[in-house]
Amino acid sequence: MPDLVRTHWGLGSRVLAEIWFPGADAATLEAFARIQRAAADADTAAARLECLFGYEVARDAAAVACPALVLHRRNDRAVPYRAGRELAALIPGARLVPLDGAVHAPWVGDTAAVLAAVGEFLGERLRPPAQGVAELSAREAEVLALVARGLSDAEIAERLTLSPHTVHRHVANVRAKLGQPSRAAAAAHAARRGLI
Repeated sequence: MPDLVRTHWGLGSRVLAEIWFPGADAATLEAFARIQRAAADADTAAARLECLFGYEVARDAAAVACPALVLHRRNDRAVPYRAGRELAALIPGARLVPLDGAVHAPWVGDTAAVLAAVGEFLGERLRPPAQGVAELSAREAEVLALVARGLSDAEIAERLTLSPHTVHRHVANVRAKLGQPSRAAAAAHAARRGLI
């Protein structure tokens, strides 16, 4: 992509627009391509892409010492979903919330889902911890740790050689024990308390 941008900035800006905003109408794509070309010349744009996609975050992510929320759309064409999962796995106690859609920019597409996930995450920070919570079994903690990494019941079942129904029951039991309204809330709560 940087080579395309450097040698054919007009075409490169249109390709980038289609990657960042798949499914957008022609006028929107052309407007975004025009904004990119006005903001940077070809060499600068190519250098920024090389910097963006060459940045290594593993060491820095592992050093994050505060609650973290990673939002990622499953069909994102600009940054693959697996990269979001990897980032969430690198940040201690981070929560990954997978979102539907393919548009990378969080302010485009299903913005309600983005706002709901952020609102839930911030709201949990304001709730006092539950008292007298029953202890999790080793299997429940194992399932919950995989939930915290963003895996679905089916993915967890495959990884642990369980049926999806069994995984679903473990998640339901964990939610009940922790007094949390959702699997994401249970994972965040458990991470904050050092249960996973």
